[in-house]
This record gives sequence, structure tokens and C-alpha cells, in this order.
Amino acid sequence: MSRTLFSPAALRALLPVVAKSTPEELRTVHGARFEFRAGAYEMRMAGVAGTSTMSREAARDSWLRAVRRKLRAVGEPVIDPVNLAGSGPVPIEPREG
Repeated sequence: MSRTLFSPAALRALLPVVAKSTPEELRTVHGARFEFRAGAYEMRMAGVAGTSTMSREAARDSWLRAVRRKLRAVGEPVIDPVNLAGSGPVPIEPREG
């Protein structure tokens, strides 16, 4: 089996694509591999793996975190997405009146 190593720039470019895609889209369009073994879902793409015991979507999220870690390890800037679930810092605006 041959491996394609992706440059940091290519991995950075994949981040928004993967974040917005469903596991099915990632598999059919982008060539991601999803497997379930030993009680965990695994996503492999671009030489990076992410795993989760919860779901393929959670494995995708794990893959995204792994790519961000790899990019930071080589000194590449990474912009973390806003957590739309509502946790995290929120700017406080002064009340009027």
C-alpha cells in the first residue's frame, strides 16, 4: 500500500472541506476511509487518522483535531473554528439604557 504525504499547506486547505462534509461525502468524493474495528470508528485520510467510539462524525472531528495538532507541531498557523454549540468565550456587550 502506498502512502501520499501531504504538505502542511494541503492539510490546512483540507480543514474547512472536511469540517463541512458528511462522512459519506468524505468517503465518496475525497477518498476518506471509514472503518469500525475493536469497538471504535476510524477515519483515515491524507495520512492522518482519527478515532472515536461514538460515531463516524466523531471520528471525523477527531481527524480534524489530529490535523490541527500536526500543523501546530511544524509551526503552521491554525485558526480554530468557532464552537457553534455555545461553549467557550463569548464577547459581552454593554446594555443600553
